[in-house]
Amino acid sequence: MCKKLHYHIVNKFQHKFEPQGASIVFILKESHLAIHTWPEKRYVHLDLVTCSKDDLQSVVLINEFVKIFSPKSTRVIKLKY
Repeated sequence: MCKKLHYHIVNKFQHKFEPQGASIVFILKESHLAIHTWPEKRYVHLDLVTCSKDDLQSVVLINEFVKIFSPKSTRVIKLKY
């Protein structure tokens, strides 16, 4: 996903929880992408913080997320600083 968005991965951390769930954090040259899962609640949270002003990347990220996880619903909160 990061490569498709032209983000540059500096490092990656991941942790699997018992009995289920995972967190993955990508440290990006542009900032970070964090993915947290709660399978027992059928919930995935994706957090992208970037210095990029390219709004198209956000759209691509949402489309990729929907393609991978096929959620019943999504909520997008976009903050600009």
